[in-house]
Amino acid sequence: MPALPAKIILLIAIYAEPPDQESLLQAFPGIAGLFTFHHFASTDNNGNTVLHLQAQARTTSKANRHTRKVLCFPSILASSQGSCLHPQNDDGVTPLMYAAKAHNLKFMRLLLAKDPDGVNMIDNEGTTALWYAVFSAHVKGLGLLLSQPTINVNHPKHIKDRYGYEYDATPIIYALDSGFGNYETVSLLLKHPAIDLTWVDENGHNPLMLAIWGDREDLVPDILTHRDAFDINATRSDGGTALHLAAYQYSPEIIEMLLAEDGIEPDLPDSKGQTPLLWATYDLAIEALLTHSRGAVAVNHVDRLGRSALSYAAERDNEMCARMLLKYGAKPDLKDSSGYTPISRAAMAMHGDMVELLGTAMGIT
Repeated sequence: MPALPAKIILLIAIYAEPPDQESLLQAFPGIAGLFTFHHFASTDNNGNTVLHLQAQARTTSKANRHTRKVLCFPSILASSQGSCLHPQNDDGVTPLMYAAKAHNLKFMRLLLAKDPDGVNMIDNEGTTALWYAVFSAHVKGLGLLLSQPTINVNHPKHIKDRYGYEYDATPIIYALDSGFGNYETVSLLLKHPAIDLTWVDENGHNPLMLAIWGDREDLVPDILTHRDAFDINATRSDGGTALHLAAYQYSPEIIEMLLAEDGIEPDLPDSKGQTPLLWATYDLAIEALLTHSRGAVAVNHVDRLGRSALSYAAERDNEMCARMLLKYGAKPDLKDSSGYTPISRAAMAMHGDMVELLGTAMGIT
């Protein structure tokens, strides 16, 4: 049986649906280089073109029998040009977005080299290719996208997190807030010169706060290299600063990093009048605040209830914190707005050992 002429095959391809076009490409791989934008007009029931299908192709081991084996996109892209390379399906998804999600780096490179203009297109959910790369932890694809001169690294998107809360976020906010942003993903975003580190999540957390809240000691130094791009004393919704969070998170190393920054205000009170020292519930965090703040932290500062850090430590029966506070001059007889001292708070809570500790500090035998 004589072989079909290429023109006939291409004519069939124009009217065929994308899965059938792939079958033709598999049977007649030589025609891939003859595909033009006319062949991309054909779509399946979801609006996908053959480019969408090819974007999702992945080269894996032969043991994975479910992996798509038809990889004709190099020839297809080589013969194509213009906006036809960024068709959107019924969900608004482009081939570039699918490729970012599928870790199809080869397709992304070829597509962006041929036509980079669709790099910031959005789908029906407001998602860009950059977001798809972040969602799928496609680090190499993310790096490729960030190298594009026109990339919008701060494109905001409405997010619903794993707890059901909804908020608007940039890619770096999501990567940090979701808990799934690996070091490579976040560090790549941080290296982009246009990164916005003033954006906050629904609770007022900026990227620095999110890194501290997530105990990401590896990322804090990288964020601090952009010190001039954000306020080190920025507050979240309850008035807490990055230093408040570091004190609460038992992070003496991060506390030291923050206190080394020019302009840091280590005694800044939150909406309840509590300084970072009053948030600290770990003795090493207290020590870091009191020894590395150049005397700027008041050990006997009181909040709006007139209570000091020692008052709270006594009530919680936190002996290690109480001892550290006493070492740096905390007053065991300081009365709060209700007239109670730390020792009386400990007595009401029936913390006998704490009462004894504070009594000794007061000279009571």
